[in-house]
Amino acid sequence: NWTGPMPAITTPFRADLSIDEESYVANIARLFEAGSTGMIAAGCTGEFWAMTFAERARLATLTVQACKGRGPAIIGEYTRIVNAYIGPFTSIFHHCLVEESEIEHSILLEHSTVKGLPHRLEESLIGRNVEIMRSPFRPKAYRLMLGDNSSVGVL
Repeated sequence: NWTGPMPAITTPFRADLSIDEESYVANIARLFEAGSTGMIAAGCTGEFWAMTFAERARLATLTVQACKGRGPAIIGEYTRIVNAYIGPFTSIFHHCLVEESEIEHSILLEHSTVKGLPHRLEESLIGRNVEIMRSPFRPKAYRLMLGDNSSVGVL
């Protein structure tokens, strides 16, 4: 359902410039109580550009947890969705491709590709110009390039 107000949420900060998580979550609750039907976290014209990758990831996690399954997925211009599932609380920026894959509760930044994944991608923040694809090579192995303070759960 794409009807109703879907506000871009401002990110409150503390004096030390860390995200004020309690105020952020409380603001989401107030917005839903006031009739909002979805939320847009870390909009592209606000404080998003000044935040670190880790802060953006934390904001995505907080938003997914605070929304508790309410609201639509938001998808940018020139993005192609081909035989794929886009779940709730998923924001996909412009010029992306999601093909033969499932993604939910995640943010996919511009010019990125998710293709042929055998399992659902969830609660993830994917940066710009990233390609995530199923590899045809054997033996099967995980090859990771992770930034500072990363966390990966492997099943």
